[in-house]
Amino acid sequence: MESAKQEILAAEFALGTLSDGLRQKAEALLVRDAAFSRRVERWSERFAVLALALPPVAPPAELWRRIEAQITQRVISPQRAQPWRWLAIAATSVAAALGLYLLAVALPQPAAPRLIATLSGAAGAPAWLVTIDQDHALTVRPLAQVGRPGKALELWVVPPDGRPRSLGLLAADGKTDLAAPAILQAIAPQDLLLAVSAEPPGGSPTGQPTGPVLYTGSLVALAD
Repeated sequence: MESAKQEILAAEFALGTLSDGLRQKAEALLVRDAAFSRRVERWSERFAVLALALPPVAPPAELWRRIEAQITQRVISPQRAQPWRWLAIAATSVAAALGLYLLAVALPQPAAPRLIATLSGAAGAPAWLVTIDQDHALTVRPLAQVGRPGKALELWVVPPDGRPRSLGLLAADGKTDLAAPAILQAIAPQDLLLAVSAEPPGGSPTGQPTGPVLYTGSLVALAD
């Protein structure tokens, strides 16, 4: 299977959107193909991080009224001999509808491809979520305790030439909004590395990282 097709299959398997036939194919690949298994693991981590970054969404009261009406209609039906079967069917349908509603409301709907990266430390646990939208706005959110007493946290992009460019200082206790520089638009995301270093208060005095690099991660393009 071509690499690009495997990537799509792994992503959809991790998200749980495959048909029965494709899911069985993916499950078979998981057993015999270590590379495919790693792809699924990476996508599972990405989706898990995205879920952590989403704010909770409360469904409107009208949605709950429709759910109750559907359950009542299914249970009180001509098929009285099998009430529990209809209740199970109704519950499954409602759960699917509710899940689709929450996804539609909670997930961002970009009009163009986005870039995303999770930055991890030496232990491998995700520490930062970086997103770049279609308007080239760069947003960074901490996913763990990342503060360093007496130090500033500075975000860098490292292009193929190996020379880091500063993207700005990060807030360790909340969201940081930055403008994505032109280099992020000119170079393919898979060729760029993001890194966070510990610097003196106010940031690096040299324009290059001077302290230890604490977190790194690669950008990934997400198409509509």
